[in-house]
Amino acid sequence: MSEAMARKAAGADRTLEFTAATLAWGMLALLFAGLRAGAALGTPIGGAELAGLSGAWQAHVGADDARFIPTFFQALTALTFEWTTSEMPARVLALLATASVPFAVFRLRPLLGEAGALLTLFLLTIDAPGVLLGSTASASGFDIALTLWLLVLLKEPRAPAWAWAPAGFLAATAGPVWLPLAVGIGAVRLFRQDYPSMPVLGYAGAGALLGVFAASLRFGMGWDGLRVPPFDAFAAGFGEPWSTESTLSLSVIYLAPLIAAGAAVAVYDVFRATLGEDLDQSRIEVLAWSGVAFAWLLASTGAHSPVPLVGLSIPLALLVGPALARLANAAWAADWTYARYLVPGMLTALLVAMAFLLEWARDGRAGDTGEKVAVGGLVVVALGCVALLASSRRTVAALAVPAAVIGLLPTISGLSGVAFSGPNEPMPSPVSPVQAREIRDIAIRAREEQGGLIVVHPRFELDLTWAFRDSGELVISSGPVPDASVVVWPADGEAPEGYSILDGDWTVLRERRGPDADLLHYLRWLSNRNTLSVGRVPVIVYLKAGP
Repeated sequence: MSEAMARKAAGADRTLEFTAATLAWGMLALLFAGLRAGAALGTPIGGAELAGLSGAWQAHVGADDARFIPTFFQALTALTFEWTTSEMPARVLALLATASVPFAVFRLRPLLGEAGALLTLFLLTIDAPGVLLGSTASASGFDIALTLWLLVLLKEPRAPAWAWAPAGFLAATAGPVWLPLAVGIGAVRLFRQDYPSMPVLGYAGAGALLGVFAASLRFGMGWDGLRVPPFDAFAAGFGEPWSTESTLSLSVIYLAPLIAAGAAVAVYDVFRATLGEDLDQSRIEVLAWSGVAFAWLLASTGAHSPVPLVGLSIPLALLVGPALARLANAAWAADWTYARYLVPGMLTALLVAMAFLLEWARDGRAGDTGEKVAVGGLVVVALGCVALLASSRRTVAALAVPAAVIGLLPTISGLSGVAFSGPNEPMPSPVSPVQAREIRDIAIRAREEQGGLIVVHPRFELDLTWAFRDSGELVISSGPVPDASVVVWPADGEAPEGYSILDGDWTVLRERRGPDADLLHYLRWLSNRNTLSVGRVPVIVYLKAGP
């Protein structure tokens, strides 16, 4: 009887465990999709999305524009303009594709472990650059989902060979986010002489060739020479203004905690390997993938693109997630006899010190000598707690708790700013404001009432492509046009004769920058992300004077 009851209790435990895991997966998947849905509904059009939509619109009307990179996603975006001028259908496409990411991570449980997969999904969920790229209509709208599903396919031993045909097509017509995966994992497998089968190569090659051919035809919009979208987008990221801030600045603002955690895990794994411990092939592949993605980020530090951040955050999440699961187990098993006092004491000391720093940040200057001594003392107390915990192998794992808290604070702050469309958030930027569309509406109305032409200065041709979509014929000119009824002109330009100024403070582009290198400025912005000034590209709108 007791044995039967024990079996029943064991079954109940297994059911409870399954239910808890299912609940965790469901909640994370909903949070993942919800954050991106919120961003899709509220994010202003800017940065890489502004370039993507402008290029897609130009392709739709048959105009050549270097901003049209013939990815499959951008071709679908151009197709949606057959029945709408809104960006929302394209955003919905990106959102639907990205919403499959939790299912892909779920399929990677044999690789990551149950807890590791959950923590990986959590890291992907709170990844601010991933939220932006996965919910807006840039040329890389499908990239995040494609990258993770390619990994699933690589790790699925029973996957049919024909599945590589659509995978090859989608990869050949995608953006550059999946390239570090191909280079990193490909290099490891080449070194190990782990080659794909001939059927897999055949199907993947055929799909890729078809994708390159379709992209070169611009998906039916006309031959454009040989085009390979992943490499085209990769190259464009070094020269196009897809962000006002540099890639380096964006990585510090949004990705610093994850990069630090990834570096720590990589160093630990390499240290284990030097001691003779074998790392499984999947771990080595993710390390190689992360290394290639980090090299891409380093090469892009002077560029202005958020795409390399997403290229790095995906492998780092896969690297750090399982490590966090192991670290959580170690922290749970640590000796908390003294740690239960030292960890809260450390966090309290840091919290009080941070309160002083935030007060200084609001005042714009450091405090007096007494306050500086107090902050220094609190930091010494915190460091003392760290030293005591690190001095014993039984308590060192308890340091994971304060490290996680410190890393989560700036990460969640950045996530909230991007997902909830903060008006001063550096991503996305530059932004096409609603006012630019208002200028277009005024110009169209004036042309309908008075006749004539709408003239735009060449300086604003690229900035106004999206705002002036579906406006008929526009004249791009830096000089007077006799038949012009509306002129959009630089604020510092010479006023054309015979025109009156339309009252208003008009702008065609807003540029949102992050905090400068000053620590107090950064802390002030971290506590209140609406404190930064927003730059603008001003214009003057001239209307033809009446008789």
